[in-house]
Order: sequence, then structure tokens, then C-alpha cells
Amino acid sequence: MPDLTDAEWVQSDGSLEGIRETIMWGVRRRDFADESRRFEMNPAGGMNLEWEEMAAVAAYVWSMENGTFLPSRGN
Repeated sequence: MPDLTDAEWVQSDGSLEGIRETIMWGVRRRDFADESRRFEMNPAGGMNLEWEEMAAVAAYVWSMENGTFLPSRGN
């Protein structure tokens, strides 16, 4: 499992928007940056999440490396 607290991002650039996109669209096997990964990630992790819930998950994941202060909506 990737370390979500370091500065190395496997399927995203680590920006809040990049994390949101990964959560929203998932990751297909053919798009894996790390070929040793075995499982695809379904959109929204296979859950039926509303937009606000996906945004909250992305904010939480982003905060694990960047602290508790989220970027403004314009970033």
C-alpha cells in the first residue's frame, strides 16, 4: 500500500485536484504507474459516493501529507 504521508505520489501529482480525479475516475490496470500493483481501483473506490463525499475523502488524503490547511477553492 502506498504511503499517503510522504511526498511521492503513484497515480497523481499529489494536488488536491489530482487526488479528486483519481478518486472520481479510479485507476485501471493499464494506467498503473507501478506495474507491481495487483488490483485496479474502481471509481469512488467501488462505493456509491456523492460529490461532496468524494471531495471530503480527497481533502483527507491531501491533508495526510500537507497538514490540516486545505488550499483555497481557486487552487
